[in-house]
Amino acid sequence: MPSLISTRLETWSISTLSSRTRRALFSSVGYLFFTSNSRPLNLLLGAADTTLSAIHTIFVAMISFPEAQSKAQEELDRVLQGRLPEYNDLKDLPYIAALVKEILR
Repeated sequence: MPSLISTRLETWSISTLSSRTRRALFSSVGYLFFTSNSRPLNLLLGAADTTLSAIHTIFVAMISFPEAQSKAQEELDRVLQGRLPEYNDLKDLPYIAALVKEILR
């Protein structure tokens, strides 16, 4: 079953939307690409914005709470011993896992 948004976007022609509506739509939904007949071809949601927000949040958190950064670094050093992490390491990195969950919350 198609979503309400995708159904509505399929019926809109970009030329019929006001400039203000287009700006609001682009800024709140993401990027819209239109074919030459102004039908939506693809919709990319705000994944880039979410990623940027998470990166920003982790930097602010680590600067604001240096003890959390030290604890996270200690856990990484102890478990990984200089190598890059792998998915299987997650079970041995509970503090890092909690930080990631909190950042994405």
